[in-house]
Amino acid sequence: MGVHLDQGLTMPKAYSNDLRERVMQACDQVERAAAVAMRFAVSKSFIEKLKQRRRERGTVAAKP
Repeated sequence: MGVHLDQGLTMPKAYSNDLRERVMQACDQVERAAAVAMRFAVSKSFIEKLKQRRRERGTVAAKP
């Protein structure tokens, strides 16, 4: 799973836009980031990056 790089390492795939939207919806409902992270099995830093991306670009979609 993921993209294979030289030396046998793999790069993880981007989270789906559906998951990104559901995570942000949970955050918007005033759930704590830690609780949202546990609920969706993502990191708190991922959530913070999503919030920043939405503020700066108006979307939580992955970079092309």
